[in-house]
This record gives sequence, structure tokens and C-alpha cells, in this order.
Amino acid sequence: MVNTLELPIRHALRTQSLDDPCSAYEHHFGALPPWMEELSSAAAGSLARQALRAGVPLAQADQVS
Repeated sequence: MVNTLELPIRHALRTQSLDDPCSAYEHHFGALPPWMEELSSAAAGSLARQALRAGVPLAQADQVS
């Protein structure tokens, strides 16, 4: 018996997320949360990269963590 494991291909996403994490976030999850506009570009990019690594969209609670 052979077990297989399907993994998503993330190479293109990784390359895009290094260039512009906010664009990669929008491509993967849809629009950025409205509260992201209140953050500096460095903080917004950091949160977008964190969400992409975790594979889950940002929630309001992520703003304060």
C-alpha cells in the first residue's frame, strides 16, 4: 500500500510575498482588512507575511498582537 500526501505548491507565492507581501496576501486571501490602512507599511507587510506563512487570513485580533 502506498500513502500519498498532496502539498500545495508555494514557490510562486513565496517569491511574490518577498517582493510585496500585501499583494501576495490579496492574491491568496482577497482584500486586506480595512484596519491595515492605519498601520505603517512595515507593520502591514510584516502582518501580511505572517498570515501567508500561517496560511490563514488576518483577523482584527492580529492588529494588537
